Amino acid sequence: MIDTVHATAIELTNLTPNLQALVFMHADQIVQVLEITRPQIGIIPKIGKAIDSSLLSQTDELVRTTASGAKAIQSIVEDIQHTLIHSDAKRLRGYL
Repeated sequence: MIDTVHATAIELTNLTPNLQALVFMHADQIVQVLEITRPQIGIIPKIGKAIDSSLLSQTDELVRTTASGAKAIQSIVEDIQHTLIHSDAKRLRGYL
């Protein structure tokens, strides 16, 4: 049973890059849609300015945050994988 839990934990850490790629893919699509629709939204009185100022800046921030967070997450996942594979928790001490 311990081997199964161990193998499952390793497999879950292998899924992390796939989930990150999924987030990147959708964030990029959202930015593209907003860039295309931005001129049309800007024409609408009152709504155009509100959406342009808040929504687009939040989306741009999402993309930037996702990119910087992905690098940090990848490092953590690599440390967890190393710990699981080699039964050596030394790399995880910095996270406690």
